[in-house]
Amino acid sequence: MKRYSEDIKKQALESMKAIGVKRTGEEMGLSIQTLYKWRNDVKRLGGRPASTGKSAELLRVLKEDNTQEEKIRQLEIENAKLRQTIVRMKKAFIEMIE
Repeated sequence: MKRYSEDIKKQALESMKAIGVKRTGEEMGLSIQTLYKWRNDVKRLGGRPASTGKSAELLRVLKEDNTQEEKIRQLEIENAKLRQTIVRMKKAFIEMIE
């Protein structure tokens, strides 16, 4: 089994946040499965490192990733509501001009 340094893991996790898992894997020469495993290991452990070598920075990046995911979900909900409003306004406008 190939072992990667904590610096590589940290860099990969930061990269995943910025450009996504697939592109990070391609650019760093890492498998998508490995990247997901690293991210899930820290999430599964509730933000605690799997080994004593994990850095606090790695944990911060993962917590920030969770915060970003929640913000994205909220924005998606807001966007859906706005789309519904636009559709209603279009219908009302069409009815008004007919």
